[in-house]
Amino acid sequence: MEYINSDKTMEIRPMLSVFTNMFSLLNMSPADSVWPMSLVLPSLERLSGVNDKKLLPKIQQADSSKSENQSCERVCTHRDKKIYAKNMCNNCYRRFGKDKLAWTCPHRDRQHYAKGKCQLCYLKEYHRSRVFEKRHKRQDLK
Repeated sequence: MEYINSDKTMEIRPMLSVFTNMFSLLNMSPADSVWPMSLVLPSLERLSGVNDKKLLPKIQQADSSKSENQSCERVCTHRDKKIYAKNMCNNCYRRFGKDKLAWTCPHRDRQHYAKGKCQLCYLKEYHRSRVFEKRHKRQDLK
């Protein structure tokens, strides 16, 4: 392991790891200007006596030919994505699956977002209510 120092020459100190580097960095005195540098991690076998392969889980890739994915007819073409609603993935549902229009805001030709409003009107009302709540709380505190 090597130490990098702007004033002194590099020293080599064996048997230190990244964890001792972290400890020395966190507990370093301001007078010290020695920065440890190590890219070697200690092995798990040496630290705990356990084999590395026993700790790692097996990663299985999703099989697109499963019967549960093919049991229902999908509307969208994204076979690898999870079904969200109306036999579509979440992206296709938000683009094609929503069919209601806003009815409480002046934009009756836009898609319904929440509380009978389009997204623009709903967010406008939401942010207004948040600002007014904060103003009332400030006035109550004074």
